[in-house]
Amino acid sequence: MDFVIKLREHVIDMFPFLRPKLDSAVTPRTLKRNPFLDLRMHEIRTDSDRNYLYITLSGVIDAEDAQAINKEVLAALEHLEDGFHVINDMSQADCGYISCLPLFQEVMTALSTHHVGRVIRIVSDSVFQCQVNAASQQFARYTIEEATSVKEAEALLAATVASDPT
Repeated sequence: MDFVIKLREHVIDMFPFLRPKLDSAVTPRTLKRNPFLDLRMHEIRTDSDRNYLYITLSGVIDAEDAQAINKEVLAALEHLEDGFHVINDMSQADCGYISCLPLFQEVMTALSTHHVGRVIRIVSDSVFQCQVNAASQQFARYTIEEATSVKEAEALLAATVASDPT
């Protein structure tokens, strides 16, 4: 394993422009083999005061990640009221596996079942984004809006709340 780490660092020294791709290629299996790396490919959190669900994806999403994301999102939904809003930051997700799509479909169905309000996705132009967008169009029972940052998404939601007379 030390050889692989040294080789990776040598490649980065020779070709610094590859660092982002190599950094995003770290998967949960790599983390299990190398406890010195402390990277997660996702973060799921709720803001119960604002009734928001934040889903952040980064790096390469494999089936193991997708299962963890699915489980964490389903658990988070139990802490939110009907009409909750989702901010889904996928801007740092580079690649995903087609085998993950059924798990993402399950998440989309769960959001609908729990009466999601608005869903705002922060996106980039990666292949993974195209896969998820295509699946979303086919399976999601809600409209997905796009933003360029979490701040912009929060501002969009705040503007909606401010303009809602109820």
